[in-house]
Amino acid sequence: GHVETVRGVVLFPSGSALGGFGMSAALSGEVLLWSLAGQNLDPVAKCHIPAPCRSLRLVLGVDAGLKPHIGNEARVLASAGKEVVELSIVAGEKKTHMQVLRSISVVPDSFVSGFDCFVDPYVWAQLPSGAYPKSLLAEERVVLAGGSVEGGYLWVSRGGRCSHMQHTLKGGKNHMKETISVELLDSKRMVAVNRRGLIFLAEWDKELAITVRWARAGHRMYVSTIRRREPLVLVSDGFDNSIQTIRITAPEDEDGQDE
Repeated sequence: GHVETVRGVVLFPSGSALGGFGMSAALSGEVLLWSLAGQNLDPVAKCHIPAPCRSLRLVLGVDAGLKPHIGNEARVLASAGKEVVELSIVAGEKKTHMQVLRSISVVPDSFVSGFDCFVDPYVWAQLPSGAYPKSLLAEERVVLAGGSVEGGYLWVSRGGRCSHMQHTLKGGKNHMKETISVELLDSKRMVAVNRRGLIFLAEWDKELAITVRWARAGHRMYVSTIRRREPLVLVSDGFDNSIQTIRITAPEDEDGQDE
């Protein structure tokens, strides 16, 4: 197993060729692929990424009806220090393989923490069912966005081109903690939460210039993850072993400062 703290875990959808496997990544940069069959967890493949991993994101392919689908291959994005790394996991007849396809640098002065990925449906429409492009990170219609260990540092990347900003979020330096979890709402907006319980929405334009539209303190501290359940409903878990629901309502003014 891992010798350092695990910060990212992925379980592949049941019913797929990879349904019996899981993946984990640690601050050591070690990435392990596990067989979940039987009573004991057995690593079946491993690789090393160049720096500590703080988050993993499974990118599901789609079938002919544009519904989420995984064939024999899955793609996982991993944070690795200042970079994001694209991993390919392929289920063979006798052996499952894992390899690094590509990496891009997204933050020059910090380390990537939570991030998310949005793939334009046009990308899937050009591919056979369940297939992936040669590299997600090189696609112009694939957007990545996230935060950093220094919570006021935000970034967005598209087609390998990256923009970033240093922003003092509402609450000042006391709230500038690690951005731990991110959900992209679409190709131009993300909702994120940091270690101090600050939740905020950021958006960007065609030139990838980032603006924080609103930020609200008072959510519980030490959130582990947030995930979108419905268009305006987020579910979060945390180190307090409880699950909470967050509902985002329409802004009360034109500037979008209230939620």
